[in-house]
Amino acid sequence: MTLPELENNISKYLILEDKGIVKLLLATVIANRIPCLDPTWLFVATSSSGAKSELLLALSYAAGITPKDDLTSKTFISGVKRTDKSASLLDRLPPNSILVIKDLTVLFKKDPRESDSIFSQLRMIYDGTFS
Repeated sequence: MTLPELENNISKYLILEDKGIVKLLLATVIANRIPCLDPTWLFVATSSSGAKSELLLALSYAAGITPKDDLTSKTFISGVKRTDKSASLLDRLPPNSILVIKDLTVLFKKDPRESDSIFSQLRMIYDGTFS
């Protein structure tokens, strides 16, 4: 599917205030698939009913995308390496996968010590120093 076809298809179902968001999401996915670049983080902020959830849900069907609704300080690494679904997220993520968190307010509403720990871990994962 070409970009104009995708944009037309999306516009059949969603009213987007800024149609550039589709290109921005696709560019972020492409940038994260280029191995020599640092990871690209994108935070999408808009008003309620701005189609964020719908676009991120659609994106989550793409190969290499891992959607998560919530994170804890034990999500990324738990100290136990297993092959089942209870293993740490970092053990289960394929290389160069993209983590999509639909709503960061869930993290901001946590106990400050928990959310500080989560954001600290995200920074270390970004830097490649988290173990």
